[in-house]
Amino acid sequence: MRTSFWANLQLLHFFLSGKVVEYGVSGDSPDGGIKLNKMLIAVCALTMMLGADIASAGHSSAVVSSADRTRSVHDAEVAADGVSEAPIEGPAEDLAEDLVEEPSEGLADGTSDEAANGSADDAGLSDPDEQFAELRPAAEPADVLSVLEEEVDAASEAYAPSASSVATMQAEVVRLTNDRRKSKGLPALKTDPRLHSVAQTWSGEQAKTGPTGKMFHNPILKSQIPAGWSWYGENVAAGQNSAERVVQAWWDSKGHKANILHREFTHIGVGIAYSSTGRAYYTQVFVGYPRGLAEPGVFTDVSPGAPFYKEITWMQKSGLSKGTATPAGPVYHPKSSVSRAAMAAFLFRLKTPKGSNVPAGYTVPPRSPFADVSTAHPFYKEIAWMSTSGISKGYAQRAGNPRYNPQAAVSRAAMAAFLFRMERDKKYKLPPSPRFSDVRANHVYYREISWMFDSKVSSGINQASGKPKYEPNSKVSRQAMAAFLYRLKH
Repeated sequence: MRTSFWANLQLLHFFLSGKVVEYGVSGDSPDGGIKLNKMLIAVCALTMMLGADIASAGHSSAVVSSADRTRSVHDAEVAADGVSEAPIEGPAEDLAEDLVEEPSEGLADGTSDEAANGSADDAGLSDPDEQFAELRPAAEPADVLSVLEEEVDAASEAYAPSASSVATMQAEVVRLTNDRRKSKGLPALKTDPRLHSVAQTWSGEQAKTGPTGKMFHNPILKSQIPAGWSWYGENVAAGQNSAERVVQAWWDSKGHKANILHREFTHIGVGIAYSSTGRAYYTQVFVGYPRGLAEPGVFTDVSPGAPFYKEITWMQKSGLSKGTATPAGPVYHPKSSVSRAAMAAFLFRLKTPKGSNVPAGYTVPPRSPFADVSTAHPFYKEIAWMSTSGISKGYAQRAGNPRYNPQAAVSRAAMAAFLFRMERDKKYKLPPSPRFSDVRANHVYYREISWMFDSKVSSGINQASGKPKYEPNSKVSRQAMAAFLYRLKH
């Protein structure tokens, strides 16, 4: 933030009156502060008046952000120590089932997999159109710091209540926050244990800094909150010895009040932790879920209203997919491609009766039927079952056993072949004409792909006119696979 002439003039006044400004906290230094020659201080202050940047990092701070995958905001203003920013996209997480899903040049069973643009049965599906609206708090930093620093001084003999009292205080912070929202005609924020956990963890981190530590916002907040959000924000504070005092302190700051009254927020999490000296550190995490927040225990990256939410939730509840564990809960990676190893695991679990560890009549072979899958492979029994059950023949070699290519992505054509062979529909009759515009009668998997349509497992991708497309060479996404298996069983 570029400080104004008048703000710097006020700063000069503080210096000349024997006060100290350190880390954005204004007040008399208890140990004499930084003893500098007043003339030198005046020169430093005048230098800042001529354009030096001052970074403020006080004892109360507010941040709000919206989801925006297309642009970022530069030179965001800092006011009332409130920051408005666009979230930074983090690195892609590991694929589900802890498998490396690197597509190879071609897939087994003679199916090439040159991915076409778009993902079949996922056509027209994209992230929600979430526009970024920047919130710029208008209060001056000194206004916030003077109020909250007074609270810190008054709470120098702060007490640290029991764990049960902390839970009571968290509930009270939520109640007082919602009371203020209701007074402005806004709906109450809902609580969620996952958001409480995120806020509590951050308060604990802040408490480790000690009574003179610099407060700041959680830099990885976006990656810790459950998916499906359109907005998120955070308020932090320290030193207040009651829920009433901290909520009132936030309410008296325009930046923090804006978060409390943000119309897009639907959920809240509260954290309260204490330092070794008994000083309280508070965190409010605000999140907006326009389509609702997924219930605890289901995949955190698939929210209600998302494409194939019902089918993906069924995958988890039926035990077909465990997802990838993260601190915020398991994730499914719905748009990632399905590897052949993962496909074997899904089908193996689908055919395994309840109370059993393997499909009926299956015995794990002592030797691998595939040259590239050892008996030590994490999905050996599942991949070996693909062979013994006749679902996959693999890649024929000039000599020795065929290859399975466990890391290769599954094409939609190979998917049709796998499901057809697994179901063993011997009564199926070929249709008199092709069901899909891009799968002719001479296609190597014409029968299997036509069966996908006639059995209502896949309806294909609708076109502006004519028959739908199947896109046999496209990779199968994890959300499309969930839909295929769900339709197969229902």
